[in-house]
Amino acid sequence: MKVPAPAKFALAVVAAALLAWLGVHWRGRSAPAKPAATAVAPAPQDKMQTGATVPVTSPLIAQTPPSAPAPGVALRPLAVVKESAAHAWTAEDARAPEVVRKIAHNEWEERRLLEENPRITGRQLVYRKEPVFIAVERARAAGETLRAFTLPGFDGRELEVEVMRADLEASGLSGTLTGRLPGLGESLVTIAFKQGREAFTVVSPEDGTFLQGHPREPGEIILSSFVPDTYLSIPGGEPIRTGETPKAAE
Repeated sequence: MKVPAPAKFALAVVAAALLAWLGVHWRGRSAPAKPAATAVAPAPQDKMQTGATVPVTSPLIAQTPPSAPAPGVALRPLAVVKESAAHAWTAEDARAPEVVRKIAHNEWEERRLLEENPRITGRQLVYRKEPVFIAVERARAAGETLRAFTLPGFDGRELEVEVMRADLEASGLSGTLTGRLPGLGESLVTIAFKQGREAFTVVSPEDGTFLQGHPREPGEIILSSFVPDTYLSIPGGEPIRTGETPKAAE
């Protein structure tokens, strides 16, 4: 499936825009938190199109959790079924209403996740053992620039990402990274992070990989797979416009 370059860049902007929302948007929510449930113990540079637009009113942005653990919310609410050195995958289909109730912070988020179901092809809660800011810190300590990092796919799959551009805060604890999957020149990966909270987009038409990840709690990713033509049909909202062409990481 081919994805128009403007659509790919629009998805990248969605994830990049999340960085600004990670620490502020959820705190402004007036919806009451759900009662806490019992936690389960974890058993060469491509030219990109510019002038793309993406709605501000995105369900992904709207569901972004706060920059500190939400009070009364169970951490790691689902049991682990598969594990690697970097990630742990949960067993349940996170589209199911009973599972959505376990992972949502409140009734508003629960409703938004359920409304997203027709536009996605899968959803899974994944636990991250090493958020990308740790990889950034490790590279800096070695006097190097981060060249690659790993993201989770579904059911035990992991995606190696080559970094093309890095826009980081001076501390290295937050920022955005843009890259691609090795050997897949049409792929585009972007991740926005603030310490352990991460939101990312993977668009790879050559191998049919289309993923969105957004943070539940630090080190927890709600991962969704989607069909671009369906997922991009987001009604309403003023667009974000950008005329900046990303540059390769130095």
